[in-house]
Amino acid sequence: MSSTGIAKPATKRLLMVTTVVTTANAFLRPYAERMRGLGWQVFLATSDLEQRPGITASFDGVIQMPWRRSIWHFRANFTALHKMRSMLQSGQYDVVHTHTPIASFLTRLAC
Repeated sequence: MSSTGIAKPATKRLLMVTTVVTTANAFLRPYAERMRGLGWQVFLATSDLEQRPGITASFDGVIQMPWRRSIWHFRANFTALHKMRSMLQSGQYDVVHTHTPIASFLTRLAC
């Protein structure tokens, strides 16, 4: 509660999901920065983080995902599905915003 006796709303949490980090760098970074400016906590779930090490500054948290861009990488994508399901259960996200086909499919399936 604030000094006025009115409860402050909890910080909203946004999870942005994309298969590869280049999508986050090219398209999602400005939205993440804007949402953070509005008081949201913004997280990113993606793969290949080593390609864009500076991306972490635009997010409150970045989660390395083991998924791959091809549906034929069954083991990696199955592992990613379970990791995403666990993240969604423990992360208490208010909004999950998905991008790219593989990440979107696996995230929706995890939901």
